[in-house]
Amino acid sequence: MRRAFAAIALCLLVVAGCTSSDVSPPPSAAAPTTTPVPSRVTAGTPTAAPQTSATASPAPSGTPVSLHGATFALPIDEEVRAVFPDRGYLVATSSNDGPPPYSSKVMVAAPVRGPWRTVYSSDALYNAPTLSDGFLAFYEYREQGGGAFSEKLVVVDLPFGRPQVVDSYALSAAPYRGGGGGPPRPTGSAVMGGGLIAWVRLVEGSGGAVTGQLRIGLPHQATQARLIDTSDVSIHPIAIDVQATRTTLVYSIARGGSVELRAREIDSGADRVLATAPLGAPGSTMPFQAVARSGEWVAWVDETAPAAGATFARSTLRAVSIATGTTRTRSLDDSSCPVLTGNPRYFALDCIGPGTAGPRLVLIDAATWTDVPVARPTSDGPFALEAKGLLELLWQDRMNGLRRAVLFTPTPDARSISPAASLATFENAGLGYRVGLPTTYRRAVSNVTAEGVGQDFYSPRGEDADRALCEREKGSHLPSFERAADVKVEVQKSNGMSAADYASARPILFTAVEELTIDGHDAARVVQIPSGDTAYYVVRANDRLYEIAPLAFSQPSAGNAGGAGEPPPVGWLDQIALSFRATTPQVPAGTPSPALSLCGG
Repeated sequence: MRRAFAAIALCLLVVAGCTSSDVSPPPSAAAPTTTPVPSRVTAGTPTAAPQTSATASPAPSGTPVSLHGATFALPIDEEVRAVFPDRGYLVATSSNDGPPPYSSKVMVAAPVRGPWRTVYSSDALYNAPTLSDGFLAFYEYREQGGGAFSEKLVVVDLPFGRPQVVDSYALSAAPYRGGGGGPPRPTGSAVMGGGLIAWVRLVEGSGGAVTGQLRIGLPHQATQARLIDTSDVSIHPIAIDVQATRTTLVYSIARGGSVELRAREIDSGADRVLATAPLGAPGSTMPFQAVARSGEWVAWVDETAPAAGATFARSTLRAVSIATGTTRTRSLDDSSCPVLTGNPRYFALDCIGPGTAGPRLVLIDAATWTDVPVARPTSDGPFALEAKGLLELLWQDRMNGLRRAVLFTPTPDARSISPAASLATFENAGLGYRVGLPTTYRRAVSNVTAEGVGQDFYSPRGEDADRALCEREKGSHLPSFERAADVKVEVQKSNGMSAADYASARPILFTAVEELTIDGHDAARVVQIPSGDTAYYVVRANDRLYEIAPLAFSQPSAGNAGGAGEPPPVGWLDQIALSFRATTPQVPAGTPSPALSLCGG
């Protein structure tokens, strides 16, 4: 079954007794405050009859990765410390330079336009931020004088900005070292997943000793959290792996002269070592510092000491499967790669090489363990490549001297969809378009006003089946999800708005907007995250916006064949939308046609 996540439909033409809704573009979208940078793809070429074209211009330009997808960028100032994707949104933490108070903020930008909106702020410095499922966790660091400080672990509900204090502690001036040096000791860090949070609590002992306690529990029930392990050298949570039969915490811990990468099953308590590395001399890099997870794989950068006369160490990316213990390696050559990030599909590294090699960005498909080509970084970008979120990639660049955060969402290329074997041509001269749909469809309702705008609704059912569905929908203000295979073509005046502007001004949660062209016209494709399935299309032609969409949106699932009450297979709407052709509108004179309803009235 497909899990429905949203249902949309105009009241007009859907249920009896509804009145016409305002279809003019939202006023707030007329003057966007920021400039997006969407990918541009050409799809479809003019043909005598509507057909999906599999040939088009090359893959999207203007992005540093050789992947197809939707891209947008927002300006960030120099005080932004970290940026995260959150299901199509951008999230950032910001702190001012200089002495406290720090005037820090958590900001959210909606797709695709923004602007940035502050949802939480305080006078602390935000350390070790981590994001999961709409929640951002971080340590609020406050200096107390003389080297003493306090830390408060806070989880912020991003949609509402509500904070939840998970833990708090204070350390006196006794552990303060006055600029560093000496043996390593624990620091605060946290990860979230499956509704749980794992974090390190610092506890001060006699003589200024500090112990790190790794705990895991529910954010709002921190006092009932389970103690996993302790270390007075180094201990860090890395990932919470949630499976149907088990929940596993992956973490690193220093014991004696080595550092271990471990996996602890939370329910059973079973604990196993995934990898070990020797603990180096004081001042050397701590093993498993550059570490990330992608699916079942946990990867880290292993650096050997530089050879005599060499500046850079020889680095190797190593990975181990949480489930099976299988290992992988990939040489990173003579380079230092201090930043490693991962999401369910990719690992990303920022590396610095010797001589003319200079800095480079590395992107690896974790499923196939193969490189994805990435452009070389320059002073204007791309730089700071990260794999975060569900499938997204993040990088930064500069445009006209301004720093920007760029969010890239990989999506299936609509041009790769095989043409349908047979599409029946439907034309509406009054609305000025022609489109192809499967031969099982019929135009159930058409409405054209004197202004040349209106709606067409196409049904895959016969009249008797539609009447029966209307009976089942009685009393409901929303369409049944049996209408997820129904198609509407809604036409309205563009008022100078582009297709991407229109789609961006009415965002749906968990979607991204991709800009393209269809039949030579400006268009936008709205895709669901993380599936990449199409939600709807908008085409601008004839000074009108043509929205091609199902009557009910659903999240796809593998193997769905589009049975009764179920949306058709992935790609069905792409085939229809890419067959769109604009014609010269021939608005009928006289009284506009009545606002008919699918269910009468």
